[in-house]
Amino acid sequence: MSEDKVQIGTGVEENPFNPILYEYESESKIITLIDKISKIMKAKLWEKAKKYGITETQGQIILHLLFSPEGRKNISFIAEELGVSKPTISRAVDNLIEKGLVEKSVNPQNRRSHILSLTPKGVQMSVEISGYAKDIRKAIGKIEKEKKNDILLSLLLILSKMVENNLAKPIASCIFCAFMTESKDGSMFCSKLNTFIKPEIIKIDCSYFESKIPKQRKERKKRKSEPEEKTRISYT
Repeated sequence: MSEDKVQIGTGVEENPFNPILYEYESESKIITLIDKISKIMKAKLWEKAKKYGITETQGQIILHLLFSPEGRKNISFIAEELGVSKPTISRAVDNLIEKGLVEKSVNPQNRRSHILSLTPKGVQMSVEISGYAKDIRKAIGKIEKEKKNDILLSLLLILSKMVENNLAKPIASCIFCAFMTESKDGSMFCSKLNTFIKPEIIKIDCSYFESKIPKQRKERKKRKSEPEEKTRISYT
């Protein structure tokens, strides 16, 4: 058998990353394109982060702290957002504190936990690192408005289907929010903001978000006041 042929019976022939499969199937093409775009964005972030002597994960942390509301500036939320363990995030945060980029303060609502924030130096660095997204935004900006809205709604639909199939957790977006109602004509209304939501103003990371799923709503409230782990792991 030649090296460019897929071995039948191994399960590889049904893998969406298999070029033979995604050549003829839309689902596999979508998965492959999302994966490639994700890798491009990670590479752009890493390219910026390494110039400042920090890791990709540390770069993601300071970007999270730059743009997230205060209630989500703790280790638990960051770990879930990045899909990384809490000990890993804790070590990365300690390193950022040592570099003078992040500081930790006691949460006034729960003195057993801490709120993370950027120092002036951290703000400056995170703004510069986030610059990679501006170039991508300019490229996307050249797409017609209606097509951009279609792309946005398609991506949200993909995410909602992943959530329905227990492949992902809901994000703090309108489509998963308890305040959002959708009429038969497809229009969406936010009872919290008392306004209709157009595709271009759909929120992706809303500070008013309340999950439609009761279990997740309880988990999010717990994480906001969750005390930090006492065990500290040090690396040599």
